[in-house]
Amino acid sequence: MGSSLQARSFGVSADWVRFFNSQDENYTYKEKNGDEALADPATSYYPYGGYNAYYYAGLDCSGFVGWALYNTMETEALKEGYVGGATGCAKRLGEKGWGIWTQDIQAPDGQNGYEMKPGDIMSINGHVWISLGTCEDGSVVILHSTPSKSRAGQPGGGVQISAVGTSENCQACVLADQYMSKYYAAWYERYPIYLCDPAVYFTFEGENAGRFSWDTSGSGVLTDPEGLQEMEPEAVLDFLYH
Repeated sequence: MGSSLQARSFGVSADWVRFFNSQDENYTYKEKNGDEALADPATSYYPYGGYNAYYYAGLDCSGFVGWALYNTMETEALKEGYVGGATGCAKRLGEKGWGIWTQDIQAPDGQNGYEMKPGDIMSINGHVWISLGTCEDGSVVILHSTPSKSRAGQPGGGVQISAVGTSENCQACVLADQYMSKYYAAWYERYPIYLCDPAVYFTFEGENAGRFSWDTSGSGVLTDPEGLQEMEPEAVLDFLYH
């Protein structure tokens, strides 16, 4: 599907670490100050050609999900990868028979927000992200790779824990800040928590976008002995990091 060597390998690539260490808060993913008048494909890491050719510079959204899937599903490096178009990513996983794909993402009556369980993969038009679950206030903690402004105001970004919510005081944003500042201090010094707009992150059109949920009943490819799918984000993060 277009997976780089790094997306078909285990763990964090040394190339990504070297690239991160060679940059600072003034790194620009696209154009300086986000000014499109300064567009210059020769000096930009933006995939003007329609795909991410800068494998050494890190992962885009579908690259991150593909890398995470490879590290979950495979035991040998450099086999066929899982990277493909972001919009259809969740649907492709459903077609593999690994779980349920749906375009009905509203929460059941009486619950806040949207029905996003830990491990769910959400494809919207042009982006894909992984859910770490829905908080009591309806905000959602997510994992994704996305452009986001640095503390110096430059359009950089990359893989990060973010929040989908309407306020920086939402529970998901507080949790994202807590874990990014503690476990990814070098990143946190450059980038604040990215608060994602629910109107964008839960909106899609067409027949390919939607949400994928893993079948962990025992008949699927994954099991969930710890019951992570039923946990709230705070418990999921505590499990992952302790």
